[in-house]
Amino acid sequence: MNLAIRDIGRSAVRFLLTAFGIGLLTSGSLVMQGIYRGIVTDATKLVRTVDADIWVVEAATTGPFAETSRVPRSLVDRVAAVPGVRAARAFALASETVTADGRRQTASLLSLDLTDDGGWLPLMSGRLLRSAGEIVVDASLGVAIGGAVTVGGETLTVVGLMEGMVEPSGDPMVAVAAADFRRVQGYRPPEAVELARASSDVTPGDGAALSAVTASLQPGRSSFAVLDRIRTWPDVAALTRDDQLGLVINGRLERLRKQILLFTGLLSVITAAVVTVTIYAMTVEKQHTIALLKLMGARDRVVLRLILDQTGLLAVSGIALGFWIEATVAPLFPRRIVVDSGAALQVSAIVVVTCLIGSIAGIWRASRIDAREALS
Repeated sequence: MNLAIRDIGRSAVRFLLTAFGIGLLTSGSLVMQGIYRGIVTDATKLVRTVDADIWVVEAATTGPFAETSRVPRSLVDRVAAVPGVRAARAFALASETVTADGRRQTASLLSLDLTDDGGWLPLMSGRLLRSAGEIVVDASLGVAIGGAVTVGGETLTVVGLMEGMVEPSGDPMVAVAAADFRRVQGYRPPEAVELARASSDVTPGDGAALSAVTASLQPGRSSFAVLDRIRTWPDVAALTRDDQLGLVINGRLERLRKQILLFTGLLSVITAAVVTVTIYAMTVEKQHTIALLKLMGARDRVVLRLILDQTGLLAVSGIALGFWIEATVAPLFPRRIVVDSGAALQVSAIVVVTCLIGSIAGIWRASRIDAREALS
C-alpha cells in the first residue's frame, strides 16, 4: 500500500481528477436509485398506511391504484356482513384541482367517513377531521393550519397537516369528509350545466360511487376464507394488501424500474471505461519502474498488489466523493430521494466491482513488461 501511495503522489492530479469523475458517476447512480425508491415510497405509502387487509374493487379490474374502479356505496354493508371482517370502510380517491393562497394545483382527494376519522393518516401537526367543511392536507401543498382550500366549489378549512402523502407524480394528497367528497364530485360550474342542458347531455350525479371498499379482519382470522367468500360475488374482485403493492410496483412502476436499471448499467460501463483508461495509462507511465522491480527480483504478485491497491484507493475515494455530492445536491430536487443502506451498499458494490474490472487492462499490461526493459 505504501508503494501504491508513493506512486500515486507522482501523478496526484490525474488520480484526483479520476476519483472526482468516479464520484460524479457514483452520485448519479445514487440519485437515480434514490429517485426510484422515493417514487416507490410515495406510490405505496397510502396502501401501507390504510388499515386494510383486503381491498374489494370493481369486477375485472385491479383498482383503485392501478386502474379505475367504481363500486356502489351499498357494498360497504355487504363486506361488513362477511364472517371474519372486523370493519369495512368506504374508499374513494379522485384527482381534483385545488386552489390555495391563490395558487391552482392538482391534488388527490381522499374521502373519509366521519366514523373513520383517518387516525391512520401520518399527521405531523394539527388534528384529524371532526366534521364536514374541514380538510387535512399534505404539507407539500404549502397551506398552514387555519388556511382555506377551495376544491370543486367548496371552501374548506385546513385543520391538519400530513407528511409524505403524495402521488407518484408528486401531487399532494388531501383528505375530506365523505359528504364534502360527494359534493365536490357532483359539482359543475353553472356554465357547464347550462351547456349540458342545451345539448341534452346528462348532468353528473352526486358522486356517490366509491373507488373500493377496504376490509380489516378480526384478530386471528385467516384472509383466505374471507377472500374465498367475497370472490364468489360476480360484481366485485378481492385483493390483498400484497396484491395491491405488487400491482403498483410491478405495474405502474415497471417501466421506470427498467429505465433506472439501464441508466445505472450505463453509468457502470462509463465508470469501467474511465478506470480502465486511467489504470492502463498509469501502468504505462511506470513501465520502467515495474521492469526495475522485476529485475530486482520482485514477484508478479508485488506488481499485481500495486495495481490493485491503486484501484482500491480510486474506488474508495470515488465512493466517498459520490456520497458527499449526493448529500449536497439531494435537497435541491423537488421529489423525495430515498437512499437507504440497501441502495448505498448496492451502488458501492457496483463501483468496487466495476473498478476491479477496469484494472484488468493495467494488470495485463504489467504482466507483459519484461525485466530487461529496465536496462534499455
